[in-house]
Amino acid sequence: PQRLSVFKNIMQAAIDHPDKEVAFMISPAALASVAEHIGMKASTELFGMMVAALRKCGVDRIYHMGYASDMHILNEARILNERLSDEKSAKILFSSCCPSWVRYVESFRAEWKDFLSPVKSPQQLMGNMVKKQAESLNEAKAEKVYTVSVTPCVANKYEASREENTRKGISEVDAVLSVRELLRFFRSFGLDLTSMEPET
Repeated sequence: PQRLSVFKNIMQAAIDHPDKEVAFMISPAALASVAEHIGMKASTELFGMMVAALRKCGVDRIYHMGYASDMHILNEARILNERLSDEKSAKILFSSCCPSWVRYVESFRAEWKDFLSPVKSPQQLMGNMVKKQAESLNEAKAEKVYTVSVTPCVANKYEASREENTRKGISEVDAVLSVRELLRFFRSFGLDLTSMEPET
C-alpha cells in the first residue's frame, strides 16, 4: 500500500542517515497479535525473532514496551491512592492508557475530563524514556533518535501526533506501525519472520 511505501521511504532515510538512530518499541499487545498472525505463541523467543528481523532492516535499538506499561499502572495506582486519601479529591480516576477513550471523553464527556489520569500512555512514556536515556548516556541527542512504536491499535497514530506529545520540536514518538504494517514492512525487505533466529 502507498502509505506503507511512504513510511518505508521515511524509515530508510532515517536508517541511512549517519546522525540518526532508529529505535523500535514493541508493545505486549503487538507481540501477542504478531504471534496470532504467524501461528506462534507470544514468547521471549518470538520477541527475539522480531529483534533479529528488525536488525536486518537496519534498526539500531529495539525495546519491549512492557516496562512502560508497568510504569503507567504504578503511576496511576499512586495517583488513585492519593485521591482516596485526600478528603477533598474526587474518588474517581479514569485510566489514560487508551487514546480512543481519552479522545471520547474530551469530545463527548467534557464533565469527566477532571477524572482522567494525567499519566501519559505506555507508548508516550516509552518514547520519552528512550530519547532521554540515549541523551543521558551521551549516546545520541534526543532529536537524533527516531522512535517507532509497534501496536495493534491505530488510535496510537493519532496519539503520537498530539501537540502535547511534542516539545521544542521533538516528538516522543516519531512514527507508529500497526501489526499488519510491521509484517508488510518485513516482507518488503524479503524477510520471513518465522525463519529468524532469535537475538537479544
